[in-house]
Amino acid sequence: MKMKWTAMLLILALVLGLLVGCGTQTASAPETSEPQAESAAASVEEPQAEPAQEEPVAEEPEDDPGVPADAEEPEEIEAGPDYREPLTYPIGDGSTTFTILHNEPALGPMTGQMNMSTYGDFEALALGCETIGFSPEWYSLSAMNGDTQFNLVVASGDYPDVFTAIDRYYTGGFAKALEDEVIVTIEEEMMAENMPEYWNILEDDPELRRAVTNNEGEFVAWYSVFDRPLVNEGYWIRQDWLDKLGMDVPTTIDEVSDFAYAAKSEFDLPSVLLMCSDLATLLEGYNLGITVATGAGFAYHREGDSIVADVTSERYHSYVEQLHQWYVDGIVSPNFSELNSGNFSGDMERELGAGRTAICKTLVNSLDNLVTLVSDPGYALSPFVATVDGGNIHTGQGEKQFDSCSISGVCDSELYPLILGWMNYWYTEDGAMLAAYGIPGVDYDYDESGEIYYTDNIMNNEYGYPPMLFSRARCFSGASFGLMLQDRTWPFYTEAQTDAIDLWTASTDNEEAVPASMSLTIEESEILAQYAPDLATYISEEIPKFVTGSRDLATWDDFMTTVEGMHIEELTALYQAAYDRYFED
Repeated sequence: MKMKWTAMLLILALVLGLLVGCGTQTASAPETSEPQAESAAASVEEPQAEPAQEEPVAEEPEDDPGVPADAEEPEEIEAGPDYREPLTYPIGDGSTTFTILHNEPALGPMTGQMNMSTYGDFEALALGCETIGFSPEWYSLSAMNGDTQFNLVVASGDYPDVFTAIDRYYTGGFAKALEDEVIVTIEEEMMAENMPEYWNILEDDPELRRAVTNNEGEFVAWYSVFDRPLVNEGYWIRQDWLDKLGMDVPTTIDEVSDFAYAAKSEFDLPSVLLMCSDLATLLEGYNLGITVATGAGFAYHREGDSIVADVTSERYHSYVEQLHQWYVDGIVSPNFSELNSGNFSGDMERELGAGRTAICKTLVNSLDNLVTLVSDPGYALSPFVATVDGGNIHTGQGEKQFDSCSISGVCDSELYPLILGWMNYWYTEDGAMLAAYGIPGVDYDYDESGEIYYTDNIMNNEYGYPPMLFSRARCFSGASFGLMLQDRTWPFYTEAQTDAIDLWTASTDNEEAVPASMSLTIEESEILAQYAPDLATYISEEIPKFVTGSRDLATWDDFMTTVEGMHIEELTALYQAAYDRYFED
């Protein structure tokens, strides 16, 4: 649209210039209602001889009879979002299908008991397929050895029509998979026509569009998308012990330390801060460790527009010094190397619930498991956020996209529109509700005030599973496609849990966030693979020694000399280049 208006203005200027240049009068045209063409004709009939002279320089007319003298220049009109009309379903008659290789559903013990090994086993998904008009054939990658299975499929050349998580499984990521013709690009117009719901989401969010396209702005995948940013993992502290000590919920690292020493003395605790083998206790408070180099294990963050390896920064040095002091004084777990901070290990919840520590980090939905371990009637927890300066955590709320699907290089191009149309359904309101809540009237309903609630089919299910766990067998939110509604678990939460999410989300911003979707080139990935594993191993071996004191902190400079000799600057430069490319116009 901008180009059209610019062209029209140029044409108008050319016409006006011709009218001035063709007339015999050098003065500006008089204001008259008569056409100027008649004046020009009269002067042709009565020519006047003029002496030879230099070609006069053309001047802009002082007044344009068609434009007021005080008129402003026309503004260029920028094109708005290119919204597309939704698809009308069904788009098939059941006679066509496609194949998809996908991670198996994360259902834990329900997988075997309920015979649900692929997403094709979900009733809600099957109901959506009836609306769409056809169903895919599903092949699953196991949680235990999915990478091995994926590599075997690629090696065989017997590809499915759709791959999931190419960026996770394929060495070299999307760029290498595209070069090797394992996947294909999807033309913009095809995406717009056949995935209009997804396309319109991207039109509303230019940052998201940048995140789901490659460095050339091409679509090599489509992603599952959160409907809004949300932080559902953070720190909890024993509120009842704060009350007994007459202390407020901490907001700074120093205040956390003050509470820790007081609680250690008052309640005779083996530890106050639960630190695990990943040494990540209150790491976010120093704005460190959120982004980890793929396949390497060294973390990096952003300072301004510069990518900085955590281990080379002064803030990381300060963090390690603090951990060491806490370790010496018995504030952090003496057996930290034996504890696992993973979401499914349960170590964090067991230690906090049993009263052996006062602070730990956990997912908000793990609070249910924690409470079952508590026997003290006065037990109370509060969520909190603590940073060095008492401000926000700056390393990001997380991106809106996660996991992805790509069309394979062997897929028949005639299937492209049907595949995209099938995927598009899960970004519609009806599709997103099916994926998030299950079957309406069976798994969920609405109360008199219009609020969603889960039915007895979920809350008192025949298998006796906890409702939140069982709901995952009735919906498939979190697959590699579709719009994920963040509120789907809120009917299970207490007010304390929703308050925690609100606090953690409000206290986290993106001022030093590094886009997780920025990608390395094939050559950069090869350099990373060459040097990063050895560097990561060295860092992971030496940092615990500084914490425990088996290596003197006075040797930190020697440690850094070794790190620098292991190509840390070169590796950091790879991510700097990727960051710079990501924000190129």
